[in-house]
Amino acid sequence: MNKFQGKIEDIQVSGHLSLVTVSLGSGSQLRAIVIDTPQTASYLAEGGPIGVLFKETEVILSLAEGFQTSVENQLICRVESLEEGVLLSRVALRSEDGPITAVASSASVKRLGLESGREVYILIPMNEMMLAEL
Repeated sequence: MNKFQGKIEDIQVSGHLSLVTVSLGSGSQLRAIVIDTPQTASYLAEGGPIGVLFKETEVILSLAEGFQTSVENQLICRVESLEEGVLLSRVALRSEDGPITAVASSASVKRLGLESGREVYILIPMNEMMLAEL
């Protein structure tokens, strides 16, 4: 599980859903949609500390910057190491906010030409982000 710590910058509420914007230490922002509101969950408070978690299998890897996509959460990373398997590969990455691990098909890792030191962009869908009270 990938984990970051941040601060809640903004909360938009509609019904029982909240779209939460979290600022990380580097100034990068991540957005998560949760089935809670500030009225139902005390941890949802603007300015409050929050943990952000996401699975290794939810990390999308890309080489291109500025492409059009609906995925809002994007960070620049550098590949630190690869563990290539027959079907799946584990990619260890480093962002300004800390380490990230991605699991992708070995065919995709080869097609992208991933290797240690290469810069990549990671994308994480906002519905795949989890928030944790600190």
